[in-house]
Amino acid sequence: AGLVTEGGFAELRDNLPDFSLFRKTFDKPRKYGQKSHDRYALKYSDEIANLLPKPWRNFIGELRGQDYARFLNRTLGTKRFNLSFFWFFTPAGCSVSPHCDHANKIGAHLFYMNTEDDWDPA
Repeated sequence: AGLVTEGGFAELRDNLPDFSLFRKTFDKPRKYGQKSHDRYALKYSDEIANLLPKPWRNFIGELRGQDYARFLNRTLGTKRFNLSFFWFFTPAGCSVSPHCDHANKIGAHLFYMNTEDDWDPA
């Protein structure tokens, strides 16, 4: 609770990474025949860091910090993990179907950037 403040959320949402950085991943065959994950994806790397808006660089800096590492240590029950950062944008009408993550993935912390104005929980 409180990891992202209301003001911090607004700042991140108002400063999303430039869409030109995203890679289109549509109609990609899946291992067990599931529907494809039709979305745009951006994987963080140090090479693109300076192309990101400052609020996102700051947020990733916080997530790489000691406080978040301690939270993950307690939550995951281990100190042995590597962090990866991704942004996904799924257009209206597209899908990210149920799936199992990679065997070496021990957790995912998702931050949804939707508001009540653009997401119908029904």
